Amino acid sequence: MHTRLFTPFMRCTLSCLLCFFCLTAAIFAQNTANTSPNSSEKFIFYWGEIQANLWAKDNYQTEIKTTYNAFRKSVFNQPSIWNGKSLVRVFQYTIGDVTIKADTLRDVYSALIPDIDQKIGRSIKTGDTIFIKDITLGEGTNGHFTIILESPNKKPPAPGRDIFLQPFMEELYNIESLQWGPVFSTKSLAEKKEFYTVKDLEATLRAMPIMRLKNDSLLPQTTLTTHIFQDNLNLNAIVTNMNPETFKTDFDKAIQPYLHLIRPGVDFMFEFATTSRSNPEIRWTMQIVADDDPRLSLLQSVHAHQLQMEWGLYIGDYLKYLKAFPDTEGHPRYADRMAAQRLNRRVYNTTPFETEDYFTQQKNIENMLNTRPIIRVDGRELWPYSFVIQHNGVDYEVGESELLPNELKTLLLQPAKDQTRNNVHFLWIKNIKTSAGYEFAPLQFNLFLPAL
Repeated sequence: MHTRLFTPFMRCTLSCLLCFFCLTAAIFAQNTANTSPNSSEKFIFYWGEIQANLWAKDNYQTEIKTTYNAFRKSVFNQPSIWNGKSLVRVFQYTIGDVTIKADTLRDVYSALIPDIDQKIGRSIKTGDTIFIKDITLGEGTNGHFTIILESPNKKPPAPGRDIFLQPFMEELYNIESLQWGPVFSTKSLAEKKEFYTVKDLEATLRAMPIMRLKNDSLLPQTTLTTHIFQDNLNLNAIVTNMNPETFKTDFDKAIQPYLHLIRPGVDFMFEFATTSRSNPEIRWTMQIVADDDPRLSLLQSVHAHQLQMEWGLYIGDYLKYLKAFPDTEGHPRYADRMAAQRLNRRVYNTTPFETEDYFTQQKNIENMLNTRPIIRVDGRELWPYSFVIQHNGVDYEVGESELLPNELKTLLLQPAKDQTRNNVHFLWIKNIKTSAGYEFAPLQFNLFLPAL
């Protein structure tokens, strides 16, 4: 007797089961593909100020443009990749001839920074092209992109206080005193020394800050913010909590990637705050110079001058050395930092013209442009002197007894294209020259003049 192994009902059931398993397998395979690292249509490579979008349609390759400053600062930041669902920090890539294995731990990348910065960051210049290649995106997929270093667009600086205007804060609210190493002490605030040697800085960084508060029972959250500058570029701002038990370990780890920069020409600015980081109680700038640099002997309390510039309703007060020393090649080494200063009223962050009606504003601006800026050194008016005033990238030379050129005054007194509050003219006063013996060359004063 012949026996059927499968009845029609059983064959139908098996067929349905087979279809179900095939469908399930297909869905699983699709979900697996969708979650695989290289299935994303787009990856985003983040590296400090750099962002590269890598699209599948472009074979994960692209070209971006940035500036030298943006790239140099980015070197000091840990990179990451967005894969469409999350940030990935474990991957590998090559920049130039340096292969970097990124890791989730910041310490791993921090240890690589000196090598990257010395081989890549400090050797490049505007106009160079940098190749980032072999970025591992997962499952055999690699990404590549090139960086073209362009010249920065010269934008007028935003209104506000220059970060170097006041390197010391004497109104200590919660901090009674601070001693950090052999040269950094609030007891020497009266001297206001600004120039230091490499040994001075290294001795400071090796020590533990000893802080005393005015009220011993007051234990606010004290922070130290360390700004590292090179070639007037703020490479980074490191924030460290002033916990006595952990500070030294945390600070040593944070400062490690920057130790290779300690040499003449680098600046370290330290800000101590007990309430808000934006309002430090102590700000101390250490400008590092060579051991034989004559600026090491300068003290603000002894050698600095009180400089005042007044022009119409604008006014600015500064403490400046107004002095330069020749280097080995005869070029001047200025004691004052080559930074822009903002001219405004004595009260910071106010605009002299903002509360005036149109007629009063126009008259005040006309009167201002028909006079010369008044410069006082230690309370005595400086005369004669010449200067250069810049507007929209054009330099106008003003002789010792001259007023502003009529061409410039006409431009500044033209009716504004629109009456928005932010419609202003950006002016620079620079290259001040005088026979009185003061060195003004590196100083630049910014004005934000309302357009009528």
